[in-house]
Amino acid sequence: MLTLRRMSVEGEFVKWMVLLMIAAVVAMFLATRLAGADGTPGLLPAGIDAMSKPMPPTVAPYFPEVGPPLRTNEPNQVLWRIIELHRMGQVEEAIAHWQRFDVQGGTEVWQHVAIAASYLQAGDLQNTEAQLDGALELEPQNAVAHYYVGLLRLAQAQAARNWPDMIGPPAIMLIALPQVAPNTRDMYEMMAMQELAKAIDLAPAIDMQTPLAPYAWATNDVQYLPLVTPTVGDLLLALGADRYPVRAHNVLGTMYTERGLFVEAEQHLDVAAVEHMNGATAYRELGAGLEAAGRYQDAARVFMKAFRNGDANLLPAIKVFINGWKAADAD
Repeated sequence: MLTLRRMSVEGEFVKWMVLLMIAAVVAMFLATRLAGADGTPGLLPAGIDAMSKPMPPTVAPYFPEVGPPLRTNEPNQVLWRIIELHRMGQVEEAIAHWQRFDVQGGTEVWQHVAIAASYLQAGDLQNTEAQLDGALELEPQNAVAHYYVGLLRLAQAQAARNWPDMIGPPAIMLIALPQVAPNTRDMYEMMAMQELAKAIDLAPAIDMQTPLAPYAWATNDVQYLPLVTPTVGDLLLALGADRYPVRAHNVLGTMYTERGLFVEAEQHLDVAAVEHMNGATAYRELGAGLEAAGRYQDAARVFMKAFRNGDANLLPAIKVFINGWKAADAD
């Protein structure tokens, strides 16, 4: 009787200690959110008024003392205008400018990629695919084109559905189903994962400093002021794809989590975390999957990663101790 009483007291003591530790974590969590690094409220930096003024326009202005004004069809000026339209999200205008643009040199593949990105943003999946086919025909190993193919497949997956399981006599199913089934949601998602992985593998070959237009275009008439030639990086920044490899890692991390491939998911999310590109709930969802699979020690580690990477939610902090407790009991 005395032994049972002692075990009950020890169990209650452990539970109270865990509750106190959770309370301490919650207090620390709130303190770091409400105070600066030194415990005092953070203040805006000096000179914030000047810092918050809009940046000057991307296109270089005309300086009268240098020479006569630019021609409206000067290639680099047109490219800068198109880039600005992409940055502002004016996809229809950007597409129209691209279609009127006299493409030369290596610009054609990026024209296809940019127009595809605009069509994808507008939800026109058929024209998106046609433009990406054109880009990959010119450069089969273009990483950015493969990245956008991955996004296209994800968009197609949202509009697709999975066929129901084969139920009933075979004769009935042969009549009910077409001979050639269209791509299912799972197939589109699998193709998306393959394209995103390919984009990551091919990314080192993309030079962000490559000019979109030959430099000769800017100097073929000395009486006009030449503009700096925009680069591939300038275009991708305007499209929101300048960090496409890291974004691909983040998407793959989430997709692997959904499929129960937790090791691969954590590897991709770790790469994204280094570049501060994790989704708000990516590690939390991975931790929940590991917890549901009974892998409590791994779940505690992943929830700790979520907490350390700024997940603005108390759940990861609490889950660290809950799963640590479960892991200890399992041992």
